Amino acid sequence: MIPSRPEHDGTELPVIPATGAELELLDAYLDHQRAVARRKAERISASSLRQRLPGHPSLLTIGGVLKHLSWVEIKWSQAVFLGYDYGEMDEPWAGCRGTDPDWEWDVSTTDPDEVLDLHERAVGAARAAFAASSSPSSLSRRAGCADPGEDGSNEDSRYQLRWILIHLIEEYARHNGHLDLPREAVDGATGN
Repeated sequence: MIPSRPEHDGTELPVIPATGAELELLDAYLDHQRAVARRKAERISASSLRQRLPGHPSLLTIGGVLKHLSWVEIKWSQAVFLGYDYGEMDEPWAGCRGTDPDWEWDVSTTDPDEVLDLHERAVGAARAAFAASSSPSSLSRRAGCADPGEDGSNEDSRYQLRWILIHLIEEYARHNGHLDLPREAVDGATGN
């Protein structure tokens, strides 16, 4: 007998339309991937949020991946697309990376609601930044994408909004695959 997938009463999975304008379709795919990631971090305890995969050397945790995805949203929307200096961004993003390059992976003192709230705030900021553009060909204000403390002197490329959205979809899809394993180890939940 195949076990049934547990029902999920958290974040709804958005429907991806079969047709639409390019930005509409890219936004729909990105929102779907965002929802999948959130669902992996919902309805778990703080210890489960921090739980590493048993018997595996990876330091990945559910909370760490979602916190990392929050940073990725902010970096690409505010720092790269809008061109903000890292110090101009809202906290905790303004000061987090300059002093601790592994900040986004550390959830040792974070509870699930904090991680989900941080992600919600990051997604809201990204949506607002990208909504200012009506064209997938719009270019980022910043050239390059180096994090604070990294040498970005040889990066002179600006990014089209289309490229950024596809990159975010790819980033989420990769990490959603990572999230499957620790979430299944926590409570057996699989799938979206």
